[in-house]
Amino acid sequence: SRNNSILLGQSEEALQLLASLHETNKQNEATIQTLQEKLADLSNERNAFRTKSESMMEDMLSQKAELEKELKKERKGFADASHAHKKEVEELQRSKRRLEKRNRKVDGSGSQMDF
Repeated sequence: SRNNSILLGQSEEALQLLASLHETNKQNEATIQTLQEKLADLSNERNAFRTKSESMMEDMLSQKAELEKELKKERKGFADASHAHKKEVEELQRSKRRLEKRNRKVDGSGSQMDF
């Protein structure tokens, strides 16, 4: 009877220990589940961020290419305008020289006729 009491006491202690271990195990499983969900959320956020970053990079590269094309057009336009202006100035200088030459001839001819 005394042995039975000891065995009964040990069995109760073992059952309490098992119940405690079972409860701890349930808590650990819940913690693991929570951590897995957080990890999945973080992975999804990271993937979304990476996708967004890649998309932003593509947009920036596209904008850069457009700006470079626009800059090239502007430079070409400026070069064309400068060239046209230079040609116009040269033509005006040639016209001026022709007119000056004509005026000298006219002035020279008129002077000789007055005598």
